[in-house]
Amino acid sequence: MDSNASTLHQHNCLNCNSEVIKNYCANCGQKLSTHRYSLKHFVEHDFVHGVWHVDKGVLYTIKELFTRPGNSVREFIQGKRARLFNFVTLIVLILAISGLLAPYQQLRLVDIMPQSIKDTMNTIDKFSTKYPKVVILILI
Repeated sequence: MDSNASTLHQHNCLNCNSEVIKNYCANCGQKLSTHRYSLKHFVEHDFVHGVWHVDKGVLYTIKELFTRPGNSVREFIQGKRARLFNFVTLIVLILAISGLLAPYQQLRLVDIMPQSIKDTMNTIDKFSTKYPKVVILILI
């Protein structure tokens, strides 16, 4: 038996369950080491990578989130991430794009609301301004 082969650890890919000997799965290409997500890792790696390297997985991930949302999120949490774009980065990118496009919208939601809904929204706004701690407690 080769001494080099005995020092390598064999693992199964979290994405396709194939045997992985080195750092990447030969079957699907997923990296062997998956990590816990933290704010520090998101800021230092995922957000920067998402902004500058928008991978092929963005459109696929959006399609999967609309067609099979529970399955997509479950697979991502389980470590099956080779085909999916990072969800947190995707949300930040969508919010940034919508924030940049908002001033150019011709139609505002408040313009098409019935008066009864506007009155309800004003009541909620007054309540949340007067009792912000209650609103925070409700949101938790």
